[in-house]
Amino acid sequence: MNIQEYIQSGIIESYVLGLASEEERLEFESVCATYPEVVKAREAFELSLEHIAMSDAVTPPAYLKDKIRNAATGERNGEYMASYSYTENEYEDEDQPLIIRKLFSLRSAAAAAIILLGASTLLNFYFYKENKKLVKAFNDLSIQQNQLVNNNQSMQAKLQDYEANFEHIRNPRMKAVKLPGVSANPSSMCTVYWDTQTKDVYLMVNNLPKPAPGMQYQLWAMVDGKPVDAGMLDMDKDNMVVKMKNIPSATAFAVTLEKKGGSPTPDMNAMFVMGTI
Repeated sequence: MNIQEYIQSGIIESYVLGLASEEERLEFESVCATYPEVVKAREAFELSLEHIAMSDAVTPPAYLKDKIRNAATGERNGEYMASYSYTENEYEDEDQPLIIRKLFSLRSAAAAAIILLGASTLLNFYFYKENKKLVKAFNDLSIQQNQLVNNNQSMQAKLQDYEANFEHIRNPRMKAVKLPGVSANPSSMCTVYWDTQTKDVYLMVNNLPKPAPGMQYQLWAMVDGKPVDAGMLDMDKDNMVVKMKNIPSATAFAVTLEKKGGSPTPDMNAMFVMGTI
């Protein structure tokens, strides 16, 4: 048992003020018999109540002091006993009930204050935790909403690019050139769409392995028997169809794997696909 928590639980106040249940009272008395610090805490609370009560106590009448002095010297003993008995009873009847009423009122007020304070603390803690949960949930929803908006905008932009590129390759002027994989890379496949009127070139990657770090695919056009750079392919971007460089005339297209940024001449040992027009 954590004695400090037990002392601070309010059981001492409830016990002293007579608000504890029978079960709580028996338990408290058992704890007092085991833990002296609980007894000290109870006595301290009782003493504080006595101080509160005595601060409002009524001062005894001045003539009572004279009667006590007379009794001490033995003067008028019979008369003193009769009058003192009456006066003492009068004091008890009129003054002590006032003290008792005030003490009872203070006990009731203290008990009510303790109960209200405890209830207020619990409610404040509950609402604090609930508010934190709501704030976190709201922030999480805001983040998710922003992510959805960003993803939606990105998807819309990609969709527009796809639609524009597919609109181009569906054009009757487009000539499709299949680029199958070479013997060293038979599973690779690309398709070049060449606009016979504008000479624009579009590359569709059907199947190419992901390049190693620092490497990049490069498209070549065979013009008059010589390879001409037709543009670099960025595999990091999720593009199905990529617009490459404008090629006025060509007899074939090929894709090689070069160092990132491209090369002025192709590495024939790193060719993946090739197709003739």
